[in-house]
Formats: sequence, C-alpha cells, structure tokens
Amino acid sequence: MELNIEAMKAAALAATPGEWRWNLELGALEAGPKEQIIWPRNAITLEPDTDKELLGSCGLLAEAQATQNMAHFVAAQPAAVLALIEELERTQRNRDMWKGQCERQADELRRIHAEQAEAVGFKP
Repeated sequence: MELNIEAMKAAALAATPGEWRWNLELGALEAGPKEQIIWPRNAITLEPDTDKELLGSCGLLAEAQATQNMAHFVAAQPAAVLALIEELERTQRNRDMWKGQCERQADELRRIHAEQAEAVGFKP
C-alpha cells in the first residue's frame, strides 16, 4: 500500500474534532461535547446529560461533516495505520542507529583530544 501521509492528515483535520467513542447502546460513533453521533450518517444529536433528541437529523452541516468523517475512515484504514506504524518504527530505528553512531564518534573525539593534550603536556 502506498502511504499518503498528507492525505491522511487532511482527512483527519477535516473530520469531527474531539475524542471519538463508541456508544454500545446506540451502535453509533460519537464525538464532541454534545455527543454528536458521527456514524452512521442518519445522525442525531442528544442534549447533554439527557436522552432527549434534538430536532431532526443533524442538518446540512452535519451531513457535510459526515462526508468528511467517512473520508477520514477510509484514509485511516487498517493497512494505512499499519504502514504508518511501520514507518514510525523504521524512523525510530534510524534515529537510534544515528544516535549510537554520534555517541561513538563523540567518545572517539574525546579520546583523541585527551591523547593530543597529553602529547603536548596540557593538563586540564
């Protein structure tokens, strides 16, 4: 799978912000302080701390937002998430390798510096 990080980022930024959670009772994905149902598409909004539905579906804005949420779902499919994890792990391995290389070179430079200082009689 070709990983398009920019497209994934754009989809995530366009999706409903806030913490997402699964509501087992409703069989729906919720987000935000008003418990906005972001999936399935025929979403309703519940008033906070009640079971009372606000009027109708979430309206035109919610329909557009639901489309953005679905784009995020598609972009964040398991294969893409696994590819991101693989890329992160590869980057971390490279970082650790270069960090170790730099530490070894720094140790070698300190050793050389100490040898040169000793050769000319310099005492720190």
